[in-house]
Amino acid sequence: MLLAVLMTQKYKVMEKKNNNTSGYTDSRGEWRPDNPIVYAPLFVWPPKIRKFLLWLFHYLFTWNLLYLGIVILSYYFLQPPMEQMKDFHYSWISTILLRNMTLVWIIYGGWHLYLYKFKKRGTKAKYCPRWQSTDGSTFLWNDQVYDNVFWSCVSGVPIWTAYEVVTYWLYANGKLPYIDFQQHPVWFVTLFLLIPLWRELHFYLIHRLIHWKPLYDKIHYLHHYNINPGPWSGLAMHPVEHLLYFSVVLIHWVVPSHPLHFLFNSQHTALTPAPGHTGFEGKIFKYLSFGSYFHYLHHRLFECNYGESTIPLDKWFGIFEEGAQTQTEKFEATSVYNKLRVTKIEEESSQVKSFYFTSADDSKLEPNVAGQHLIFKVPFFEGYLCQDSEWEEGAKINYALRSYTISNGAENNTYRISVKREEQGRVSNALHNSLKVGDVLQAKGPRGNFVLDKKKRPSVFIAGGIGITPILSMLHSLKDNPREIILIIAAKKQELIVFRDELQSISDQHPNIKAHLFLSQSQNNILDPALKTWQVYYERLGMDRLKELLPKGKHFNFYICGPAEMNAHFVEKINEWKGAKSIVYTENFGPAKNGNAAIDTSKEVKVKFKKAGQTLIWDYEYVNLLEFAESNGIRMEAGCMFGECGACSTKIESGDVAYNFNTATKPSKGHCLPCSCRPTSDIEINA
Repeated sequence: MLLAVLMTQKYKVMEKKNNNTSGYTDSRGEWRPDNPIVYAPLFVWPPKIRKFLLWLFHYLFTWNLLYLGIVILSYYFLQPPMEQMKDFHYSWISTILLRNMTLVWIIYGGWHLYLYKFKKRGTKAKYCPRWQSTDGSTFLWNDQVYDNVFWSCVSGVPIWTAYEVVTYWLYANGKLPYIDFQQHPVWFVTLFLLIPLWRELHFYLIHRLIHWKPLYDKIHYLHHYNINPGPWSGLAMHPVEHLLYFSVVLIHWVVPSHPLHFLFNSQHTALTPAPGHTGFEGKIFKYLSFGSYFHYLHHRLFECNYGESTIPLDKWFGIFEEGAQTQTEKFEATSVYNKLRVTKIEEESSQVKSFYFTSADDSKLEPNVAGQHLIFKVPFFEGYLCQDSEWEEGAKINYALRSYTISNGAENNTYRISVKREEQGRVSNALHNSLKVGDVLQAKGPRGNFVLDKKKRPSVFIAGGIGITPILSMLHSLKDNPREIILIIAAKKQELIVFRDELQSISDQHPNIKAHLFLSQSQNNILDPALKTWQVYYERLGMDRLKELLPKGKHFNFYICGPAEMNAHFVEKINEWKGAKSIVYTENFGPAKNGNAAIDTSKEVKVKFKKAGQTLIWDYEYVNLLEFAESNGIRMEAGCMFGECGACSTKIESGDVAYNFNTATKPSKGHCLPCSCRPTSDIEINA
């Protein structure tokens, strides 16, 4: 942890004052503001009058005033007469289309020329140090800018224009509720103030909607290819997303307003994404701020910051990311081995012991998300577990790397790992036999993507044996969550079930949990009182029984942790039964496996990175090519880290890969997703 802090301090660079912004660039070139993101002082108690008035001044007299000026210019000088718009005719429709296309090229093209073509600011205060992709297989013509321009102009502008054409035709024919300044001067002015807030609320609602997986996979994926956005990315959307996005103007069909209000809403919606997606932070003319680190974090992290920074909707729903650390800093913090001291050891069963750790220097541990694990670097000297104090100078220390899930909730600055003794397991036997309170081990993390979906969807947890450890951590995190939970534990015998008292305590506190226990090698034994509320089956868990337990016609998120063979079986059967609407997350335990085949870690595999000009020997510690590349100083484009977005798609020049799991995005022929695969032979990739 100390190393990560020192690295951050070493590379911390304050931006020059003439850049009109203050922030720093970390060791990998990622920029962030000095201070975490804060919301506008609009929904706070007690009120902060001074801050509110200062915010209100900037709200009224900067960009919103500029956009209002464009609206007035458009309405009075570039708009066909209302009388002419009573009938649909190509002459006035083409005028509006041409006006809108011109505005888009002036605004979006202007930002692009300033920041990306002429590079007037270089990379100062640029969130991501890389320029936009010119060889990305996820983009049309393999070029991000061309792709973004295409979707903006071929889909975005025509759909925006269609909304304007229909609405003006309705206004011209007296079919919409109408007000003017003379009749309602206060409401007329107030509407202009409320429109940006309505836009933000509408954007949040439709944004959450299109992050629903079926819609994301079909529609919103296209916009999220832009994890390193530029100005044209702001309007680069699927046509269906454009229809939803511009539907914000439909409020004028029901709320009395003037065509000026409608045009302000329409142009505000169409033009504001340009400065917000620049990928830079800064000011022009001293007062006009551009860039949105708030929204950039959404492009990088996906499941956060769906709205904007005026109405704290994301904060209210618990999905706000303030950006206190760059993504590199977060990665570095979990990529450095830290010393952990054993504070307590508990015997959970005849085969499982739990080890409790705190930081050896009493510093704060990195926070973990329920389900994540630590990677331990376990030292052996002449075949025996050893400690720093036992090493002799020049001694040959061999390290074994093992991943163990954090099995407790995030509390008391303590990690708990629960280790099953394996008959032929050198590390598990050493920990059981030799590790004692006060001993110190090195570990990095927390890491892992086997974590809860943030949506409050009914969930099914299936644990096989020691696979209960990540699920136990998840259950702790759900104590106050109203989601429906079905817990299924499969074990050979009752006495091999670990955490019985803890599981029952969680069940008692969470009335929505329905617990089922399957014992495959027991015959109606006297049940442990700790499991008094559980439904017990003296049989092996099978798919037919699982179908009986789950309500018909309902979809779930499945979380399955057990041996790889068990996981693969249930993934296949659940997908056949429920289809894509029920999402299955898995975590394997036991020997390292790739698909259903064990990995031969004795085989030397060479990985050649063509662009970087490096050839490295594959290290089996790493779970994917992306992590391996990053750890060796080779920067690759990446987004979701779990095969969802396709942003890391990279051409394979030669060799083969195997995937760790089924990815939502399928790479094009001759490409791979480095975030989700590992090499199975000598390989060369275009990175």
